[in-house]
Amino acid sequence: MDNSKEFEKTLIEKVHMELTGHLSLEPNRMHFEKLHQKTGASVRKLKEMFGVYSKRSKVSHEYTLTKMAQFIGYEDWNDFLKQEIKSKSSQVLPIKESKPAHIQVSKKVNVNTKKDKKVVISITIKSK
Repeated sequence: MDNSKEFEKTLIEKVHMELTGHLSLEPNRMHFEKLHQKTGASVRKLKEMFGVYSKRSKVSHEYTLTKMAQFIGYEDWNDFLKQEIKSKSSQVLPIKESKPAHIQVSKKVNVNTKKDKKVVISITIKSK
């Protein structure tokens, strides 16, 4: 997957979360209508972007990306790309160890049966 497709996928996931509140919930007709009203992009093109229809044309593709980026608070598609590239470049890369680490995991569940009835779960991970 080239970088632009990866960033499109990220944008669609962020818009999806804004629309539905959850990635596992599929957007429905009302979600697409709301997005159409907020962005001005056509419902058909939005559905193409979300994979409901197979993509048939490149017409207004960047316009739709810009409108979706604006929906989640960016200036336009290029601003979204710039911020995502900046975010990815500032991520810390994990340090590779030369030998496998031994890890010990312990867990404890405490239930407070007094008035607030809190459940506390603690997990401890130790590297040997």
